Amino acid sequence: MPLRFSIAFAIIILFGSCTSLKQLGFVPNKGNTVIAASASPQKEKPADTKEEIKFLDNISTSAQTTFIEVSSQSKNTGLDLNNQNKTIQASNFETVDVKEAEIPTPLQFKYAMMLGTETNEIQNQQLFEFIDDWYGTRYRLGGTTKNGIDCSALVQLLFSSLYSIPVPRTSKEQYKFSKRISLTELQEGDLLFYHTRGRGVSHVGVYLSNNKFLHAASSGGVMISDMYDPYFVKRFMGAGRVIK
Repeated sequence: MPLRFSIAFAIIILFGSCTSLKQLGFVPNKGNTVIAASASPQKEKPADTKEEIKFLDNISTSAQTTFIEVSSQSKNTGLDLNNQNKTIQASNFETVDVKEAEIPTPLQFKYAMMLGTETNEIQNQQLFEFIDDWYGTRYRLGGTTKNGIDCSALVQLLFSSLYSIPVPRTSKEQYKFSKRISLTELQEGDLLFYHTRGRGVSHVGVYLSNNKFLHAASSGGVMISDMYDPYFVKRFMGAGRVIK
């Protein structure tokens, strides 16, 4: 084969090989390394493009209960619906009726502490105002004023001032005047009788609550004591109720 035909034949083969390479996606680089090019390269997203965020459909709220309802279009949100319930309760607030609480008075606080009871047990406002007015008044046998008062005069004054009931002057007469009751029947305003000078009745007090009673004691004046104090237990003679 003549030389010129050989050269022409080689050139034809060379160009045919390059075309094949381009069709297959192989291109030479400067380093003589064959690099595989993508047959269909993806277009890069613009930098300022934001992905669309999908939210759950049909979100509704109310004052008491908040529910999230998931529609059929939102089944692929990753929420486990157990193929049954399509309603998820997010939170639940119960309505509570709050009634205005009664605020105890200073008098209730004071005598609740002294009687060892609750403030709501101190209901007889007039009675405890009377006690507070006379509390601490010194004892004086035969006395009937703030300068000094004895036990029976205190009882007489209490019933006349608060209940308009006249009772006898002395503890012995008050014992006879009142109706006998047992300790299990004791109520606020009942009388407790003791013998402090011999066998007969010589002392009287007014029952309040929680085993406490009001009296005018020779040792401390007008005060509140516990009826189960050993001193009074030994000298107890009975309980009575004044009937109007």
